[in-house]
Amino acid sequence: KNYETKDEAIGKARLRQVSEDLAENPQTQPAVVVIKRDKSALFKWGNPLVYGGAVDRVEGKSPSPGDMVMVTTANKDPLGWGVFNPTSMYRVRMLQQVQDVARQPELALNLPELLKSRLDSAVSLRLAVGLPNSETDAYRVVNSEGDRLSGLVADRYGAFIVVASSALWVEQQRALISSLLLSTVPGTTDVVWRSQDILKLEGVQEPESDHDDDSAFEGNKGG
Repeated sequence: KNYETKDEAIGKARLRQVSEDLAENPQTQPAVVVIKRDKSALFKWGNPLVYGGAVDRVEGKSPSPGDMVMVTTANKDPLGWGVFNPTSMYRVRMLQQVQDVARQPELALNLPELLKSRLDSAVSLRLAVGLPNSETDAYRVVNSEGDRLSGLVADRYGAFIVVASSALWVEQQRALISSLLLSTVPGTTDVVWRSQDILKLEGVQEPESDHDDDSAFEGNKGG
């Protein structure tokens, strides 16, 4: 028998409630991605990347690329929520699993607030280990899954933040991510986006960089 922890129970209840609230408006109702019966354990503890072969079916409205979706077991027990991409080998990039929802219920199916919270946490972690300091202002601010933001990498070089995106949902949230980074990382003035070839596998046909000239921040890359 599989026993449910208190955090799992709280997280599942919160996700069900938020999903029901959103369902009152057909425009905001999240689709449900149901995981195959023998694959659910892979995503119950930690793995945020739901590959296509693990998906049994999608229920509800047909989600568009980048839409928020619920992820459940074959028995409809919530596993978490994330962003959907029918083109990617990672069909869902989970952003909160039920244990995370229990700890931060206000972030459930709320992408803008989740981004703000995760970026705040990432910056606080770097400050706690002494970055930046008098010897360097070049360091990694966000490290994709390591900071629970799958597909988003951001490096600081002095006053500049250079973002390397490898996920469609990150591309769709460029403006918000840039604004949050500048407001969260003290002493920065500009965000530079670098396109990644892998974005073509995400369904982004013409990924573009914000800047073609690297000289503006080249001198800040020293350690």
